[in-house]
Amino acid sequence: MLLNNEVYKLTNILSDPQAGLVYLKLADNKQVTGREGAQFKVVVFGNELAHVGDEVYVLQNGEWQYAIIKQFLAHAESIPHLDSAPVTRYLVNINVEPGQMVIDKAGKVLGIAGKDNLILPARYVVRVLNGVLEKKIVFYPSFGLEGWFDNEQKIAVGNESLAGFAVTKGSGNVKAGDIITEINGLIVNEDNLWYNINATSAVRVKIMRAGKILEVELKRKN
Repeated sequence: MLLNNEVYKLTNILSDPQAGLVYLKLADNKQVTGREGAQFKVVVFGNELAHVGDEVYVLQNGEWQYAIIKQFLAHAESIPHLDSAPVTRYLVNINVEPGQMVIDKAGKVLGIAGKDNLILPARYVVRVLNGVLEKKIVFYPSFGLEGWFDNEQKIAVGNESLAGFAVTKGSGNVKAGDIITEINGLIVNEDNLWYNINATSAVRVKIMRAGKILEVELKRKN
């Protein structure tokens, strides 16, 4: 791999198909004061979502280019998807080459550019980074369910719109066609579902099934 006209060796490669990223560990071909490996700059990842209208900077052709977040999108690359898969993207007002880094005015990394000028928020990198660094794996805790959230695609029962997660592939006590409305007493959204899955091996969820509200236990698959 070439970087700044220097040759680096790839010592580890981890693929993250949920986020569309590849994590690379690089080693220099030189000795660095008592140990092998190059010293790279430390970056700070933003863990909160940005807002429409926020000013950002995109690294392109070695220069920081000014841009504005013009739209906030909540949809997966394909629906349905794994319950804990990243679904949120930013859309900026300029053309961005895939793979470029986007930062805010404080210098925090807001995200990484993908195709169609869509930016993957850095919060998804933060979620899996401990596992990448310590366990050398990309880990998404999951119930083994597939579906979509109501902010990606409307969920309705009759004339009533529901907040939650519509299940297309079931697991355990949850079946395809169920709508998960609460998890451990919280309204289901992407963040609540992620952090509750991540915090414990089993949770209590409320589901709507055939017009009835049921409460069941769900166990994490990994």
